[in-house]
Amino acid sequence: MPMYEEIIELINKGEINKAQEQIGKISDDDPKKYNFKALIHFNKKELEKAKEQFEKGLTINPVDSDLLFNYGYLLKEMNQEMEAWRYLMRIHDKDWATYDLLGDIEFKNRSKLASLRFYLKAAELTDNPQMKKKFLEIRNQIKKDTKIAFLCLPGLDNFLKDIVETFSLGYDVKLVVSKDANEITQAIKWADIVWLEWANDLAVFATNKVPEIENKKVICRLHGYEAFNVNVLNKINWDLIDRMIFVADHVREDAYESCPQVKNVPYTMVYNGINLDKFVFSKRTKGKRICFSGHVNYKKNPMLIIQILDKLLKIDDGYRIDWVGDHQDIRIKKYLNYILKDMGIEDKFTFHDWTNDINSWLENKNYFLSTSIHEGYGVGIMEAMARGIKPIIHNFYAARGFYPDEFIYNTIDEAVEKIIEESYDSESYRRFIEDNYSLERQIYEIEEILNTNDKDRVKGQTILLNAKEKDINPNVINANVSKRNLRDEEKYKNQFGKIWAKYSQIDSFQLMNESGNKTLRSEFIRLLNSYFLLRNAKILEVGTGTGNFSIEIAMREAKVTGIDIEESSIRLAKRISQDFEITDNIEFLLGDGFNLKKEGFKNFDIVFNMGVLEHFEDKQLVKMLEEMGQAGKFVVVGVPWSGSQIYKLSKQFSIANGTWEYGFERDFYTLREQFKRAGLYLLNESVIGGIVEVYYYLKRINPNAVKTALAIYFEKFFRGEQTGSWLVAIGTRDKKYAELFSNLKNNKRIFFKDNAIQIMDKKQSPISVVIPVYNGEKFVKNCFENVLEIDYENYEVVFVNDGSTDNTLGILKELIKKHQHTFSKIKIINLSENKGIYTARAEGLQNSSGDFIFFHNIDDKIYTNSLKYLNEDYQNFKSTNPLLTISCTLMQNDEFLGEVLYSLLWKSKQQIFAEEFNHLHGSMSIINTLFKRQDLGNAYIELMKILTTIGVKRMSVAEDSILSDYLLVNNYINKTIPVFYSFQGYEYNNPLSSSKQILKRLSDIPIHTAYLYYVLKKYFDENTLIKLEEQMLMNAQRIYGREYGRAFIGNYLKYKNLYGKFIFKD
Repeated sequence: MPMYEEIIELINKGEINKAQEQIGKISDDDPKKYNFKALIHFNKKELEKAKEQFEKGLTINPVDSDLLFNYGYLLKEMNQEMEAWRYLMRIHDKDWATYDLLGDIEFKNRSKLASLRFYLKAAELTDNPQMKKKFLEIRNQIKKDTKIAFLCLPGLDNFLKDIVETFSLGYDVKLVVSKDANEITQAIKWADIVWLEWANDLAVFATNKVPEIENKKVICRLHGYEAFNVNVLNKINWDLIDRMIFVADHVREDAYESCPQVKNVPYTMVYNGINLDKFVFSKRTKGKRICFSGHVNYKKNPMLIIQILDKLLKIDDGYRIDWVGDHQDIRIKKYLNYILKDMGIEDKFTFHDWTNDINSWLENKNYFLSTSIHEGYGVGIMEAMARGIKPIIHNFYAARGFYPDEFIYNTIDEAVEKIIEESYDSESYRRFIEDNYSLERQIYEIEEILNTNDKDRVKGQTILLNAKEKDINPNVINANVSKRNLRDEEKYKNQFGKIWAKYSQIDSFQLMNESGNKTLRSEFIRLLNSYFLLRNAKILEVGTGTGNFSIEIAMREAKVTGIDIEESSIRLAKRISQDFEITDNIEFLLGDGFNLKKEGFKNFDIVFNMGVLEHFEDKQLVKMLEEMGQAGKFVVVGVPWSGSQIYKLSKQFSIANGTWEYGFERDFYTLREQFKRAGLYLLNESVIGGIVEVYYYLKRINPNAVKTALAIYFEKFFRGEQTGSWLVAIGTRDKKYAELFSNLKNNKRIFFKDNAIQIMDKKQSPISVVIPVYNGEKFVKNCFENVLEIDYENYEVVFVNDGSTDNTLGILKELIKKHQHTFSKIKIINLSENKGIYTARAEGLQNSSGDFIFFHNIDDKIYTNSLKYLNEDYQNFKSTNPLLTISCTLMQNDEFLGEVLYSLLWKSKQQIFAEEFNHLHGSMSIINTLFKRQDLGNAYIELMKILTTIGVKRMSVAEDSILSDYLLVNNYINKTIPVFYSFQGYEYNNPLSSSKQILKRLSDIPIHTAYLYYVLKKYFDENTLIKLEEQMLMNAQRIYGREYGRAFIGNYLKYKNLYGKFIFKD
């Protein structure tokens, strides 16, 4: 059996040691070695390690089919589905399973219509009837009865073929490539939607000679050359065009200049898309084969390419140029043949007839040299980059708006320098096209246009949308507005000024603890923590609103400035920060995000906002991004994500019933184009906000569905799948910062010092996971397997068997033996008798070795990224000793219930203690979070001494509450901060849980409550404390009833007396 097949069989059998032995024999420069290593990590659910190994293999061979498929599948499992799409698309000879997976990703994340292309190919490549059935079912699900006629003059349909092929899968489609007036007329009569490809003579005929077109939805796509054809443009009846599609912004501007009437037609910018399935990626290196594809005419400026070749040949006579395309001007053809011969370089320059297989023609080329003086966009450049070929692009008008500066030249010398320089990165050229100009993205944007209701416009009447109409019409996309009643900025100010004034009537505690908002803030912090150390960073929030995001960041010891144009916002933000005693490192000022430079906001490390940009059209949006980019090193912005169908439905539902309070608001799949126009390098885009999607948006539509949706969310969350409704983009205008960010490894991040940036290790502090267990044989196996899934390198697990009388100890020993080769840092502390959970935790603490302690319960579930996220966050704190409190998501028999016990952000210690005293329960969980081991150990010793003094030998209920309060009272922790990037899966149905046993509650909770009485004496006078105590005693009767209430009160008075006598002596 060949070695590779043998390794696969060993992995599938679970014989990992033997497989690893065989893998060790494979050469280090063989990419298969890293594929196998990754598969082993994947089977062990070590996803980050698997990712690292796949990436090593792809560095050696970036088009290895096995690596690409497995890496794509891994990324999909990690919920990085569009990244998975990227790598799956790079597979050269895709099988049906690959196309099926691509279809699933496309269907879920972007274009359902484009997904049919993949499903169809999958069905064609297999005899599997289920695949064919799947294709037909999905096609029938999304197919519409709408009839579309695509009209084009002969020879001009090159850019239309892929679009027509795709739309024919989901619509009734006719493609008419003809000059025949009758054929064109009949197609228009037949259609519901008429697509005019190019604004040329066909558009003139259709809008002037076919009266039936007035009753159709008409779309006209203008590519480039027509923008200068003044006579033709002015003959088109623009009143009958419902929407324009421009392929580039400069083309739109040229058309407006040639024919001002075009301005009255709503437009959408849809860039050309490349079929990345047809243009296959190959890794290339520097070479001497230069090419260009396109018709030979004056616009392509072939004279310049000859001058560049001549200069190159003086450096190395191995260079040659191939040009594929038809000659369109006999004079230019004769000149080129003459000058090449006269210069003696005709053997170095070859013209080829046009080919329909450009992909194959590009196979052996190293550079694509464009010398054009004008391009609508430059599809030939895009096709070459998709194949991994380095582009060298003459600075045609608007080129810098499309392509990175590193590829653009002005002079012959600059072009030569870019060809002979060492820099060559095929993967980055391909990635640029994948991120910006895929066919699938183009299909999605076109379908959005077809589904946009432009029929409200009265034919023959100019459309002018005022600000109010735009606010209430979600279907208007990039509509041109000739006049506005208010600037966008003023609309935003007036709209949100009312909201902040309304919020000013709400208590700060309520505002900071709204479930959707606080979970979104926490996810935002987690994302920032992945790349930046926030401590000491100088951060500016542009459009601070309530200030809650600024406050959240300030708690991480950053130096934060929040600005807003609305005075009511600044007043509100200041009030909230003061109420929560967060004032030393935060300030709120009036400021305009469109004039940051003018107003002196500069030299920040991070400039961010959440929920601001979506309220502006592109022009204002890009302007704000430009200002933010100049004000700081990195820009971070969050906007609603187009992939959230719940968000979209919620918005439409709210607009329809008059409850949408946010005015004009857009959503985005990506901000790449806006970042590019603002001169920013886009470094990362992530989707967050899974809980806010449910709590805020779904709740607007159907409150009864929230519980079910939350259960589904947490099921995915604990599997490592991230869902959400907010797109967060990170960028910078500085190329050096962009390169530094892009080269960050998983164990590195950026920190800021003295107005400079440096790289630091994400130090993985040693953590001890301490798990007490008493008679937990039912839960041990699940718990054991759960802790093995933790994605963290530096941790140990300490099980404390608290005198179990069932088979708990035997099961633990068997599991340790079974897994000793994969994870050896597990120990058991065996107590001879049951001493209670408080003492059991203390024993685990004493027998641990980590710098931090992480308490866990045997019947609960750990989120696999908990240790990593908590450790990264904890490093933000130097002057603060925080307790990062975790919320519980309830489970029953290992199934999520869709209910959450949320941690709260408290204004002060006084508020915490008073709340706990009044309601007879703790408010700060010590489970599934980090404690400094030394501090925790000291507190345990001190508190155990106190409890022993008052005669308490064991506690099974409220033991965590009294410990957390003791830590807070004695400044072992001085701030509690709830976090929602991790959750504790809390088993609600365990009958052995001490919290379910009423007699233990009656005996143990009074110990905690009596302790709080003396704590509160520091904060309240005697009369107030008496009233608080009376209220607490009434609550005890209400909660426990008459008989049990008396027992509770009797125990409370007993411990109150003991504390007073032995501990809190006057």
